[in-house]
Amino acid sequence: MEKKLFAVVGNPISHSKSPDIFSFLFKKLKINATYTKLQFNTSEDVIKYFRENKLSGINVTSPFKENIIKNIEILDKNAKNIESVNTIICENEKLKGYNTDYLGIIKSLEKNNVKLKNTNCLIIGAGGTAKAALYALKNKQANITITNRSLIKANILAKKHNCKIDFFENIENLISENTLIINTLDSNKYLINLNLLQNYHTVFDVNYKSLHFENASKLKNFTLISGKELLIRQALESFEIFTNIKIDKEIMFKSISDKILINHDKYLKKTDQIRNDKPI
Repeated sequence: MEKKLFAVVGNPISHSKSPDIFSFLFKKLKINATYTKLQFNTSEDVIKYFRENKLSGINVTSPFKENIIKNIEILDKNAKNIESVNTIICENEKLKGYNTDYLGIIKSLEKNNVKLKNTNCLIIGAGGTAKAALYALKNKQANITITNRSLIKANILAKKHNCKIDFFENIENLISENTLIINTLDSNKYLINLNLLQNYHTVFDVNYKSLHFENASKLKNFTLISGKELLIRQALESFEIFTNIKIDKEIMFKSISDKILINHDKYLKKTDQIRNDKPI
């Protein structure tokens, strides 16, 4: 059987742990496949490489999750509603796009016993992952407010999903009014003053490349959900799409957490500066 080729694409991409996760899964389940990471400048370059090299599937990360949609022939209904794609396969010579981020977000929140119905939730950011978070929370009947440094994209999202929008300048009030805070910004764009967080807050930081909130969560005693959870859970959903194999996702989640990402945490603790006195 010919070896299948998979990859994660983005820019930058050197930080990605996806190859470690999928290589572990392929080896564990004895699947003849390889998985690598590839950097491109445009979504057109991504699709060109996909077709020319006959990849079986790709995961898509920043900055291509939204822009790549125009290059895909078929969209899963959830990806279409979210307007963001993080998983693409080739089916009958046509590219089909999916979004597994929203599933990873829901599962991460549920596994941490976060009540969503009628809960006041603040989403910070307005990119592809913020769209997935908004879609996930809306389906669970949460009360959602979205804020972003630029209100243009945030306003489009708020109108589409009939949720509230507020200026980032009001962040202090927004933090106090919402018990669940989902940060979708990159690690170099943290905008929250950590002193505003209290023990009634749950913070879901979808960025797994930083430990920005970790020390503060211990000092302030708020609940922190790591972006590593989203990383693994969305990957497990993508794996089932790639292979058409149903797996015990909780067993695999634990195996990946224990065997792969523990070294990633050790690296971050050596390199990450926890900024806890004022917002960036």
